[in-house]
Amino acid sequence: MPFKICYKSKSNGWSETAIPSINNQYPWINGGNTYYDVTFTDADITALSGQNIYIYKGEKSEITKVTLFTQVADEEPTATTSLWTGTTELGEWANFESLRYGNKGELANAKVGDQIRVTFTNATEGWLPYVCDAATYSEFTDGYFDGEASVDAQTISFTIADATVLESIQEKGVVVKGKLVTLTKIELLTFASGYDAVAVSIGEKEIDTFSSAKKLSFTGSGLTAYYASEAADGKVTLTSTETTWDYQGYIVRGAEGTYTIPVTEDATYPSSNYLKANVGETELEASNTDEYRYIFAKHGD
Repeated sequence: MPFKICYKSKSNGWSETAIPSINNQYPWINGGNTYYDVTFTDADITALSGQNIYIYKGEKSEITKVTLFTQVADEEPTATTSLWTGTTELGEWANFESLRYGNKGELANAKVGDQIRVTFTNATEGWLPYVCDAATYSEFTDGYFDGEASVDAQTISFTIADATVLESIQEKGVVVKGKLVTLTKIELLTFASGYDAVAVSIGEKEIDTFSSAKKLSFTGSGLTAYYASEAADGKVTLTSTETTWDYQGYIVRGAEGTYTIPVTEDATYPSSNYLKANVGETELEASNTDEYRYIFAKHGD
């Protein structure tokens, strides 16, 4: 049962010579439910991009599924920073190593996409180290691992996958706990693709107040940020902005959910923002004198 692959060009003609590495391939497959892999070169990918792909089947064959697998080379870290070295026996759940708050070191500079790598030895059957939230001691999502017993050094790596986990790690640090291993090293692996970000959550009302210690870019995020450009005569004027300044008050609108908003150095300062953020609190108010306060609520509430 032979088949071959080509595409129909924009001029509506058939093209085979443009993809020479798969042109004139007629793989014969014996048996019933089986498959055949075709590997594309860079030239093939360029030729096929944006085109309609056609697979010619031959005699006595039936094509039931076509799947595209994309392989991306593993990114190498640009830097590896030692956070802790020593010997901590994680024989029982009560044992742990803490990198919390003032002892968190370079974790304050971690980014989304970076990794926390844990090295351990003397692993016996059932070993299970965790990378945990420093305040609650609960494991992060996908923050636990298990594997084979070995006296040799082994490593597990926890990837900082989103801004919510990043914020916890930057502010509070981490705790490594587990069982049946000897912990010897904790490192931070930094990657070129890593980026700083803040998690912004919107509730079912689809509007909320917001303030951050970082400058942020809302471009393409699905959220719209507003500052109070004027507050007078019982009315507050809200003006939209694509960037927000640190320690300023804003209103954000969008569908319910949690959004990852990247940090930017190219933010615009709202010179006439009447929204005042109370540092360390979620309360936000607009005022132009000490005598006026404006309450924000969705219409109908």
